[in-house]
Amino acid sequence: MNSNETSRRIATIFRLGMTLLLVMAFLVGGDRHLSAATQADPSVFTTYAVKGSPRNLIASAPGVLWFTMPAADSIGKLTVTDGAVGAAASSVDYFDLAAGKTPYDLVLFNGFLYFTALGSNEIGRLDPANGTVVYYAIPTAASEPTGITAGGGYVWFVERKGDNLGRLDPTNGTITELTDKNSSDGNNVDMTGAQLESVAFSPVGPWFTGPTFRTSVALFELAGSSFSPAPAGSSTEPISIAVDNTGEVWITGSGNDAIGRFALNTTNLWGFYDVPPGNGPDGLFVTELGGFRQTWYTREGDGRVGRYQYKFNGTEVSNVEAKLPAANSEPWGITVDANGDTWIAVGGADQIVRWRAPFNDYLLNLPQIQRQ
Repeated sequence: MNSNETSRRIATIFRLGMTLLLVMAFLVGGDRHLSAATQADPSVFTTYAVKGSPRNLIASAPGVLWFTMPAADSIGKLTVTDGAVGAAASSVDYFDLAAGKTPYDLVLFNGFLYFTALGSNEIGRLDPANGTVVYYAIPTAASEPTGITAGGGYVWFVERKGDNLGRLDPTNGTITELTDKNSSDGNNVDMTGAQLESVAFSPVGPWFTGPTFRTSVALFELAGSSFSPAPAGSSTEPISIAVDNTGEVWITGSGNDAIGRFALNTTNLWGFYDVPPGNGPDGLFVTELGGFRQTWYTREGDGRVGRYQYKFNGTEVSNVEAKLPAANSEPWGITVDANGDTWIAVGGADQIVRWRAPFNDYLLNLPQIQRQ
């Protein structure tokens, strides 16, 4: 065999290999990345026992976590001041509510803690200074408010049964419900039966989602007081939504085992990053660190948590997943405090868990296949 023929064969094999790689990436979906997560070292987890099963949580300062316990009708505040990985916490304070309030999600705004009272169909406002709670009734009966956020001078929430986006004016306590249940009005948004779960505020308005939302994801644009769709696909079944500081929108796709990214002003609006097959992902939080975007997620049905890390130019992706220490862990809410510690609300095990570096990431560099 002469050298020219050998060179031709090598070139042919190379082309076939590249074609196979592109086909594999295409089969996973548009702008999609495969996942190969690794197990984190269990020693990076620290557990803090609480009196009930926590659902959602937020960090108000490094080591200061507020969390809801729906079944216990209580809101908790965990303060960790030891500065080291250890089970000791300086305090766990509880703000017990009346029976049946069922606090679900929470947000800090203008010095108050606002929360959705799913069981009593209200929005609550807790004063952290003295524990006083004020309630605001939601007009639609039995609406089951779930996710909550704040921005633009208002508190925003979504309703699982009411199929509405709610807006609370904190200056006077007025609640306005916004909805679009007309499938033929031309904007392709229909909130009927959406089981809305999560809402996140952006400079242009609140984004919201739910697992049976026909539109998958939608935006309420403040400028025009109108709804705009951002369909992510009927199989996505999104649970949680977050907005990063560049305005890009992220979701957990419980139906397609992926983290979704909505890039504004692009032709291919949604890109997906696979997580290992299983249940979820469910909860979501987005941060930035040293030129990387980081999406932190939970998998309630698998007792697992994970993190995807992305270079801003999209050329480098890494992923890590880890099993939580308690066998009965059902993680949902996840957040990151100003010190970079990750905190997880672990239902089933009645724990708040801290997750710290080092993270044993697996580096992924796969081509981005655009879906037109």
